[in-house]
Amino acid sequence: MATTCSAVSNSDRRLEAATPVQYVKGVGPVRAQQLRRLGIETAQDLLLHFPVDYDHPGESVGLDSVREGQRVITRARVLDSQVRRTRRGQTMVVATVGEGSARLRLTWFNAPWMSERLRQGRELVIRGDVTRFGRQLQIVNAQIEAVEEGEARLEDPRPKPRYPLTGGLSQGTLRKIQAGVVPVLSRGVLDPLDAEQRSRYGFPSRAEALSGIHLPQDLDQAQSCRRRLAFDEALALQLAVGVRRRRLLRRGSRWRLGEFGPASGHYVQELGFALTGAQRRVLRAIAEDLRQPTAMHRLLQGDVGSGKTLVAIVAMIWTAEGGGQAAFMAPTEVLARQHASRQIPRLEALGLRAAVLTGSTPLAERREVLRGLASGEIQCVFGTHALLQPDVLFAKLALAVVDEQHRFGVAQRATLARSGAHLLVMTATPIPRSLALTVYGDLDLSVIDELPPGRRPIETDVVDETALDRIYVEIRERAQRGERTYLVYPLVEESEGADLASAEGAFAELCAGALEGLRVGLLHGRLPHREKDRVCSAFARGDLEVLVATTVIEVGIDVPEATLMVIRHAERFGLAQLHQLRGRVGRGGRASRCRLVLGPGVAAPTFRRLQHLASTEDGFEIAELDLRQRGMGDLHGLRQHGELPFRLLNPIQDEALVQESRILAEAILAEDPQLQASEHETIARWLDEMGRLNPLWSSAG
Repeated sequence: MATTCSAVSNSDRRLEAATPVQYVKGVGPVRAQQLRRLGIETAQDLLLHFPVDYDHPGESVGLDSVREGQRVITRARVLDSQVRRTRRGQTMVVATVGEGSARLRLTWFNAPWMSERLRQGRELVIRGDVTRFGRQLQIVNAQIEAVEEGEARLEDPRPKPRYPLTGGLSQGTLRKIQAGVVPVLSRGVLDPLDAEQRSRYGFPSRAEALSGIHLPQDLDQAQSCRRRLAFDEALALQLAVGVRRRRLLRRGSRWRLGEFGPASGHYVQELGFALTGAQRRVLRAIAEDLRQPTAMHRLLQGDVGSGKTLVAIVAMIWTAEGGGQAAFMAPTEVLARQHASRQIPRLEALGLRAAVLTGSTPLAERREVLRGLASGEIQCVFGTHALLQPDVLFAKLALAVVDEQHRFGVAQRATLARSGAHLLVMTATPIPRSLALTVYGDLDLSVIDELPPGRRPIETDVVDETALDRIYVEIRERAQRGERTYLVYPLVEESEGADLASAEGAFAELCAGALEGLRVGLLHGRLPHREKDRVCSAFARGDLEVLVATTVIEVGIDVPEATLMVIRHAERFGLAQLHQLRGRVGRGGRASRCRLVLGPGVAAPTFRRLQHLASTEDGFEIAELDLRQRGMGDLHGLRQHGELPFRLLNPIQDEALVQESRILAEAILAEDPQLQASEHETIARWLDEMGRLNPLWSSAG
């Protein structure tokens, strides 16, 4: 984002977008450290640290007119205050304020610093929702401002932004800092929309939007500014992926495959079951892609167990038959070796040479595989991101398959695209179509939306902790039948202040108690890489009957003998994540079950949400419900892995904005595919600035 350099007051220092936050007026070294914990390094980061909500103006009344159930602004003086400890060890600050004969109790939890602002006799402006505490009227977590300090007045009728905070930083402090930054930096920003376009969409200018979202006159203005800035995010992504896609298409493909031989037909016949209609439909699209002069860039979505891997193997066979090499990249070494152990014998039976290459491949074997890839003798290879190492050279890489693509970075995907190979990226993370078209706009989208015949549904039930004894009995019964169980916990170890079961604590307790005598393993993300692989391999072989784990098992483990998934404190997980965990069982045709075990005191809406999960196995329905109820951050593998570059846009709730941005981007790029024309100079510069904020907004690649 470009800004003009404007002087701030009479200071010698000029405020610019790149000004380190420490030198912004009102910050200094201590607050700069606090702001850095929020990811704020520069003045521009402050400008783009948007409010998450606004405090609505309350009714301004005298203290003697305050009534229960009101949202009020009132004035009073501090009569007394004290800091207490609750029975649970929380800090509670309690103050009594008064004016005349009227009294009001103010209470804050876990905010001990509030006591410093409650000096006896200080006059306060107080805002909040009035409740009752016994016979007293009370406001919990009131906003207060000291009149004599000349702070911004709470009586101001304008909405006050509420920002994400960190320890030691108050809303009032951050508002004052933003009030100095926003008017300066918002003035000179580039605007990709001209006056006619802004009028067509009913948008303010980008400068007005950046100012208005922080300093709105009313809530309608705040919402209008949010919509404009959300549209900009959508437009930046649509333009960026559009430019990248056109650049890739212009490069063409090094490998245009012709007619396919009989090997793929023999492969499917040997499986003993027919392909589903959805698999056949996707394979037709892939076959058409492989015959084009431009490289395939396709995203294959399919729910857990839908048969994506089979589709990928058929595409690899076609590639090998056509004289090219195919690489299959899995998210974990365990899964790469599982795929290799199952598929290499089948491929070699068809006369194809195949191998596996991971980070732990012995040196002598690695040299042999590298030689075979470089000479072209090895036609199909399975591995992890180790296949992207500089010393891995292919004679004729024609197809790259990336499984669970969110585990690979955007730069890695771009590296594969630049190789000229056809690219098939796959994910079992359910992504609603509107979101997939937004995030993966540079890829063609295919969906396998039906499960293979004979695959049993996974029985899912929601229980409380009183069911644990019965569950442990069931685990033993399944172990006697040669079946295996996952026990998933939200934490690796016990955490102070968090009343949650942990994987390490449960492992020790269960081994010495309810599951004593069974072969139990422990798996979590803090274990060394080799130890994780050792535990996963032991569970896959059957050396372990029970695996106590965190969500590290969400992808990358395929054990057909696993038939029971038990998830403790299921209320702490998103629905999409629970669905992914549930998909770890039921992969071998045996009757399987998922038990969602709730902690104490779960609210009714949360219980209903989990019941909805139990009632359906449609991953796309579950993902959309999760996005609407909990937000994008809970969709596994997207925000966590940098694939959702949005500060304000919600592609589900803002679907209309997404569609408008797509139409505008396509119209612009139809005229000027690389944004090189003079009339699009502002858009190109703006997009370049946006790309510096997030790689996915960049048209480079």
